[in-house]
Amino acid sequence: MTVPFPIQGATLPNTLAGRDALGRGRTGSGKTLAFGLALLARTAGKRAESRRPSPWSSCPPASWPSR
Repeated sequence: MTVPFPIQGATLPNTLAGRDALGRGRTGSGKTLAFGLALLARTAGKRAESRRPSPWSSCPPASWPSR
């Protein structure tokens, strides 16, 4: 692909800059690639951050709340 579809050309500058975008188009118009490229660009090379353990991880299942 050498030329972006219209929806890609309209949304990529904003999504690559980190702004939200809303687009609507027909099947095959390039919507998935338009939004997916920005997602890949933002996450490329980044590692997942470690999370703190859940407060429930140290409790036996019998003490977990039922609701």
